[in-house]
Formats: sequence, C-alpha cells, structure tokens
Amino acid sequence: MKKRNIKHLGKDLAAKKQELKKYLVKDLPRLVANDALNHFDDSWKNEGFTDEKGTFKKWEERKNNDGSKSDKNRGTLIGKGSAHLRKSLEVKSATAKQIVIGTPVKYAQAHNEGAEIEQSISITPKMRKFAWAKFYETKKPSWRGLALTKKKEINRTIKIPQRQFIGNSKPLFDKIEKRIDARVSKIFE
Repeated sequence: MKKRNIKHLGKDLAAKKQELKKYLVKDLPRLVANDALNHFDDSWKNEGFTDEKGTFKKWEERKNNDGSKSDKNRGTLIGKGSAHLRKSLEVKSATAKQIVIGTPVKYAQAHNEGAEIEQSISITPKMRKFAWAKFYETKKPSWRGLALTKKKEINRTIKIPQRQFIGNSKPLFDKIEKRIDARVSKIFE
C-alpha cells in the first residue's frame, strides 16, 4: 500500500470517489454486458447451461424427424443451420442499475424455457402425394393414413424441450464479483 500524506487525504478520497463512480457508472456496465454475452455464447459450446445454483444442465439430445438420435456433426440446438439464434444475442441496455441481454428472435423463449406449441396443418394434394411416397419408401402405416385421410387439416402438438442458454448463472455472477473486487482494490490501493 502506498504511503499518503494526511494533509491530502480529503483530496485523495474525493479523487478515488470520482474514479470509483466513473467505473461503476460508465465502465462496469459495458464490461459486465460483454462478460454476459461471452458467458451465454459458451452455452452453445457446452451444449448446456449453468444456473444460479451452479448446477450444469446439459441440453437434451436432438432427434431426427424419424425419432432416431441426431448425428454427431449436428449441433443440439443450432443444427447445421445459420446459428441465427446464437448470433442474435445482444446488449439491449447497459446502465449502472440494470444490464439487459436479449434477442429479437421470436422462438428464443421457446428454446430457453421449453414449450408446447399447438399447430394446425392444412392437408394439400401435394402433401398427400408426399405421404404416399414416404409410405412406399418406409412402409409405415402412419404415412398411408395421412395420404388417405378425409380431413382437410390435422392438429398436432410440438414439444420443444428446454435448452436454456441465457439466464441467471452462478459462474457469471462470480466472475462479475471478482471483476468488481479487483478494480475496487486497485482504485483504493
């Protein structure tokens, strides 16, 4: 610790107060927001999320349309696609009072929290033709049933398992706490 002249204590404390205020109001929100974005991006690398209790929850494995497990070259959440959801995470606001990380992608909440989606599908002549082709290929009676149905539409429920990638996380909070402690210690050394 540096030796300080007692005569300058008031000025020193006022300067430290200003430096601390600048850090807390201007620098820290930006740094924490960046830490959060990096932490949430790690959810995709780890294919899971560590919650506020410090418990890592691996994502449920993705299945192919036929119910078999997905191949190893295909990601659990993002697949072989564009990684649109992963790339869409952004800092919505970063102030001394609140930091908000979000995404404009509409289906993000369904993946993050899990969902059951009711869907109504119109049965078109093209769909019937496809169902016949799938029936002859696979010999599954369900395809034949779809090809022969008299219904004009079918209803189905799609279950999206929870694959959390954003939220309160103990490792993130610990990292932020260490960042603050280190900087405050440096300011007042």
